[in-house]
Amino acid sequence: MISSSVHVDTAVICELFDGLFRERFSTCLRGGGDEPLYTPAVDDKLAVITFRSDYVSSALHEVSHWCLAGVERRALQDYGYWYQEDRDAKAQRGFEAMEARPQALEWIFSLALGIRFVPSRDNFVVPASPYFDCEIPRQMMALVQGGLPARAQAFANRLSQGRDYLRLARDLAVNQLKAEFK
Repeated sequence: MISSSVHVDTAVICELFDGLFRERFSTCLRGGGDEPLYTPAVDDKLAVITFRSDYVSSALHEVSHWCLAGVERRALQDYGYWYQEDRDAKAQRGFEAMEARPQALEWIFSLALGIRFVPSRDNFVVPASPYFDCEIPRQMMALVQGGLPARAQAFANRLSQGRDYLRLARDLAVNQLKAEFK
């Protein structure tokens, strides 16, 4: 059952994340940011994943980036990505190409948690492309079929509390992709 009315406390998500990854990966998850930001560990300080305000979707999205980032990217501020506000159509397509996989993983995390997923366009000037709407379920299917990265699997399992989120992800992706070809 996917619900948009389920209340999830972001403090609980932070506790789950920190319990899994704080010691082993020297990384913690924190809300309250004006904007999302990943700050790598330096010396004896932890790496910090900061998500926007106290939005569950922002927390899950930022964790998805962290779970997909390799060791080299996790050593860089914001994983070495650039952020461009007010993108034109070409820049928006580039954003969509880079964001489809993290958003697919965020969708899986949302399923594990039992909440509704809404893709983030992050640009209200340029309309979403059909590519983006189709690429997210394609990427989700690829993650399900290929297996989640280990950190993502551990986090999703902890969020799921026994929900069969991978079956849900597979079924949703199949249905979305079937609709694409109608």
